[in-house]
Amino acid sequence: MSNGQHANPSSDIFLGDLSGWTPTVGDFNGDGTTDVIWQNQSSGDTWEWTMSNGVDVANTHLGTLQGWSIVASGDFTGDGTDDVVWQNAASGATYEWLMSNGQHTGDVFLGNLSGWNVIGSGDFTGNGTSDLVWQNAASGATYEWLMTNGQHTGDVSLGNLSDWSLVGTGDYNGNGTDGMIWQNQSSGATYEWTMNNGQHSNPATDVSLGVLPGWQAK
Repeated sequence: MSNGQHANPSSDIFLGDLSGWTPTVGDFNGDGTTDVIWQNQSSGDTWEWTMSNGVDVANTHLGTLQGWSIVASGDFTGDGTDDVVWQNAASGATYEWLMSNGQHTGDVFLGNLSGWNVIGSGDFTGNGTSDLVWQNAASGATYEWLMTNGQHTGDVSLGNLSDWSLVGTGDYNGNGTDGMIWQNQSSGATYEWTMNNGQHSNPATDVSLGVLPGWQAK
Protein backbone atom coordinates (compact mmCIF):
# COMPACT_ATOMS: atom_id res chain seq x y z
CA MET A 1 0.00 0.00 0.00
CA SER A 2 1.12 3.57 -0.69
CA ASN A 3 -0.59 6.48 1.05
CA GLY A 4 -3.50 4.17 1.74
CA GLN A 5 -3.78 3.15 -1.91
CA HIS A 6 -3.23 -0.23 -3.58
CA ALA A 7 0.13 0.73 -5.08
CA ASN A 8 0.21 -1.29 -8.30
CA PRO A 9 -1.94 -4.37 -9.00
CA SER A 10 0.63 -5.58 -11.55
CA SER A 11 3.18 -5.91 -8.74
CA ASP A 12 0.96 -8.10 -6.55
CA ILE A 13 2.68 -11.29 -5.35
CA PHE A 14 0.75 -14.55 -5.88
CA LEU A 15 1.24 -16.82 -2.85
CA GLY A 16 -0.60 -19.85 -4.24
CA ASP A 17 -4.02 -21.51 -4.19
CA LEU A 18 -4.60 -22.00 -0.46
CA SER A 19 -8.21 -23.10 -0.35
CA GLY A 20 -8.87 -25.04 2.86
CA TRP A 21 -6.00 -23.38 4.75
CA THR A 22 -6.49 -20.78 7.51
CA PRO A 23 -3.80 -18.11 8.10
CA THR A 24 -2.54 -16.59 11.34
CA VAL A 25 -0.08 -13.71 11.12
CA GLY A 26 2.66 -12.49 13.46
CA ASP A 27 6.40 -11.91 13.69
CA PHE A 28 7.34 -15.40 14.84
CA ASN A 29 11.10 -15.03 14.44
CA GLY A 30 11.51 -11.50 15.81
CA ASP A 31 13.07 -10.02 12.65
CA GLY A 32 10.53 -7.21 12.33
CA THR A 33 8.68 -8.81 9.41
CA THR A 34 5.25 -10.43 9.70
CA ASP A 35 5.17 -14.16 8.97
CA VAL A 36 2.24 -16.52 8.36
CA ILE A 37 1.16 -19.78 10.01
CA TRP A 38 -1.15 -21.85 7.81
CA GLN A 39 -3.35 -24.65 9.15
CA ASN A 40 -5.27 -27.09 7.00
CA GLN A 41 -8.89 -27.09 8.17
CA SER A 42 -9.37 -30.81 7.48
CA SER A 43 -6.11 -32.48 8.46
CA GLY A 44 -4.76 -30.01 11.02
CA ASP A 45 -1.45 -29.96 9.14
CA THR A 46 0.32 -26.74 10.20
CA TRP A 47 3.14 -24.84 8.51
CA GLU A 48 4.90 -21.58 9.23
CA TRP A 49 5.95 -19.41 6.32
CA THR A 50 8.88 -17.12 7.04
CA MET A 51 8.42 -13.96 4.98
CA SER A 52 11.00 -11.54 3.61
CA ASN A 53 10.36 -8.71 1.16
CA GLY A 54 6.81 -9.95 0.77
CA VAL A 55 7.65 -13.49 -0.30
CA ASP A 56 7.81 -16.89 1.43
CA VAL A 57 11.51 -17.68 1.94
CA ALA A 58 11.34 -20.67 4.30
CA ASN A 59 8.83 -23.23 5.54
CA THR A 60 8.72 -24.85 8.98
CA HIS A 61 6.40 -27.76 9.72
CA LEU A 62 4.84 -27.16 13.15
CA GLY A 63 2.95 -30.45 13.33
CA THR A 64 -0.42 -32.02 12.61
CA LEU A 65 -2.79 -30.52 15.15
CA GLN A 66 -6.21 -31.89 14.26
CA GLY A 67 -8.86 -30.71 16.70
CA TRP A 68 -6.80 -27.68 17.69
CA SER A 69 -7.17 -24.16 16.35
CA ILE A 70 -5.04 -21.06 16.68
CA VAL A 71 -7.23 -18.52 18.49
CA ALA A 72 -4.72 -15.68 18.96
CA SER A 73 -1.22 -14.49 18.25
CA GLY A 74 0.78 -11.77 19.97
CA ASP A 75 3.88 -11.05 22.00
CA PHE A 76 2.67 -12.46 25.32
CA THR A 77 6.16 -12.55 26.87
CA GLY A 78 7.34 -9.10 25.79
CA ASP A 79 10.49 -10.46 24.14
CA GLY A 80 9.81 -8.92 20.73
CA THR A 81 8.61 -12.18 19.13
CA ASP A 82 4.99 -13.14 18.63
CA ASP A 83 3.65 -16.30 20.25
CA VAL A 84 0.55 -18.41 19.46
CA VAL A 85 -2.46 -19.51 21.54
CA TRP A 86 -4.09 -22.84 20.68
CA GLN A 87 -7.45 -24.15 21.92
CA ASN A 88 -8.89 -27.63 21.67
CA ALA A 89 -12.37 -27.46 20.17
CA ALA A 90 -13.71 -30.41 22.18
CA SER A 91 -12.19 -29.95 25.63
CA GLY A 92 -11.47 -26.24 25.74
CA ALA A 93 -7.88 -26.97 26.80
CA THR A 94 -5.83 -23.89 25.94
CA TYR A 95 -2.07 -23.61 25.49
CA GLU A 96 0.28 -20.82 24.63
CA TRP A 97 3.13 -21.73 22.33
CA LEU A 98 6.28 -19.73 23.00
CA MET A 99 8.11 -18.96 19.76
CA SER A 100 11.77 -18.11 19.16
CA ASN A 101 13.53 -17.79 15.81
CA GLY A 102 10.42 -19.19 14.16
CA GLN A 103 10.45 -22.34 16.25
CA HIS A 104 8.04 -23.63 18.92
CA THR A 105 10.22 -23.60 22.04
CA GLY A 106 7.84 -24.13 24.98
CA ASP A 107 4.28 -24.38 26.24
CA VAL A 108 2.25 -22.52 28.85
CA PHE A 109 -1.01 -24.17 29.92
CA LEU A 110 -3.68 -21.48 30.23
CA GLY A 111 -6.48 -23.72 31.48
CA ASN A 112 -9.53 -25.71 30.39
CA LEU A 113 -11.77 -22.98 29.04
CA SER A 114 -14.68 -24.81 27.45
CA GLY A 115 -17.43 -22.36 26.58
CA TRP A 116 -15.04 -19.44 26.33
CA ASN A 117 -13.59 -18.04 23.11
CA VAL A 118 -10.58 -15.81 22.56
CA ILE A 119 -11.98 -12.94 20.50
CA GLY A 120 -8.94 -10.69 20.34
CA SER A 121 -5.47 -9.80 21.52
CA GLY A 122 -3.49 -6.61 21.88
CA ASP A 123 -1.38 -4.54 24.24
CA PHE A 124 -4.20 -2.93 26.22
CA THR A 125 -1.96 -1.75 29.07
CA GLY A 126 0.78 -0.19 26.95
CA ASN A 127 3.53 -2.24 28.65
CA GLY A 128 4.82 -3.90 25.47
CA THR A 129 3.14 -7.25 26.14
CA SER A 130 0.02 -8.52 24.38
CA ASP A 131 -3.08 -9.36 26.43
CA LEU A 132 -6.10 -11.54 25.59
CA VAL A 133 -9.84 -10.90 25.40
CA TRP A 134 -12.16 -13.81 26.27
CA GLN A 135 -15.93 -13.99 25.80
CA ASN A 136 -18.36 -16.57 27.14
CA ALA A 137 -20.27 -18.03 24.22
CA ALA A 138 -23.51 -18.41 26.19
CA SER A 139 -23.67 -15.35 28.44
CA GLY A 140 -21.58 -12.81 26.54
CA ALA A 141 -19.52 -12.11 29.68
CA THR A 142 -16.25 -10.61 28.45
CA TYR A 143 -12.90 -10.44 30.24
CA GLU A 144 -9.48 -9.13 29.45
CA TRP A 145 -6.60 -11.30 30.59
CA LEU A 146 -3.50 -9.35 31.51
CA MET A 147 -0.37 -11.24 30.50
CA THR A 148 3.16 -11.00 31.93
CA ASN A 149 6.09 -13.22 30.89
CA GLY A 150 3.61 -15.45 29.08
CA GLN A 151 1.50 -15.99 32.19
CA HIS A 152 -2.06 -14.91 32.98
CA THR A 153 -1.56 -12.40 35.81
CA GLY A 154 -4.90 -10.60 36.18
CA ASP A 155 -8.45 -10.09 34.91
CA VAL A 156 -10.42 -7.03 33.86
CA SER A 157 -14.17 -7.39 33.37
CA LEU A 158 -15.28 -5.59 30.20
CA GLY A 159 -18.97 -6.27 30.81
CA ASN A 160 -21.69 -8.39 29.24
CA LEU A 161 -21.30 -7.90 25.50
CA SER A 162 -23.47 -10.69 24.12
CA ASP A 163 -24.71 -8.60 21.18
CA TRP A 164 -21.29 -7.23 20.29
CA SER A 165 -18.31 -8.62 18.34
CA LEU A 166 -14.72 -7.50 18.76
CA VAL A 167 -13.75 -6.85 15.13
CA GLY A 168 -10.42 -5.09 15.53
CA THR A 169 -7.61 -4.15 17.92
CA GLY A 170 -4.77 -1.73 17.42
CA ASP A 171 -3.22 1.58 18.45
CA TYR A 172 -5.71 3.81 16.65
CA ASN A 173 -4.75 7.08 18.35
CA GLY A 174 -0.97 6.64 18.53
CA ASN A 175 -0.79 6.70 22.35
CA GLY A 176 1.19 3.45 22.61
CA THR A 177 -1.78 1.42 23.87
CA ASP A 178 -4.07 -0.74 21.75
CA GLY A 179 -7.75 0.08 21.62
CA MET A 180 -10.71 -2.08 20.59
CA ILE A 181 -13.34 -1.82 17.86
CA TRP A 182 -16.73 -3.30 18.73
CA GLN A 183 -19.61 -3.90 16.34
CA ASN A 184 -23.23 -4.65 17.23
CA GLN A 185 -24.22 -7.91 15.54
CA SER A 186 -27.79 -6.77 14.87
CA SER A 187 -27.57 -3.09 13.99
CA GLY A 188 -24.00 -2.82 12.69
CA ALA A 189 -23.32 0.11 15.06
CA THR A 190 -19.54 0.30 15.43
CA TYR A 191 -17.53 1.95 18.22
CA GLU A 192 -13.87 2.41 19.05
CA TRP A 193 -12.92 1.95 22.68
CA THR A 194 -9.86 3.75 24.02
CA MET A 195 -8.00 1.69 26.63
CA ASN A 196 -5.87 2.95 29.52
CA ASN A 197 -3.93 0.63 31.84
CA GLY A 198 -6.11 -2.25 30.66
CA GLN A 199 -9.34 -0.42 31.43
CA HIS A 200 -12.03 0.91 29.09
CA SER A 201 -11.06 4.56 29.57
CA ASN A 202 -14.40 6.35 29.49
CA PRO A 203 -17.54 5.22 27.64
CA ALA A 204 -18.41 8.88 27.14
CA THR A 205 -15.33 9.27 24.94
CA ASP A 206 -15.97 6.21 22.75
CA VAL A 207 -15.64 7.07 19.07
CA SER A 208 -18.62 6.19 16.87
CA LEU A 209 -17.41 4.81 13.55
CA GLY A 210 -20.92 4.67 12.11
CA VAL A 211 -23.58 2.06 11.47
CA LEU A 212 -22.01 -0.50 9.16
CA PRO A 213 -24.36 -3.50 8.70
CA GLY A 214 -22.82 -6.14 6.48
CA TRP A 215 -19.30 -4.80 7.03
CA GLN A 216 -16.65 -6.14 9.39
CA ALA A 217 -13.12 -4.98 10.08
CA LYS A 218 -10.32 -7.42 9.28
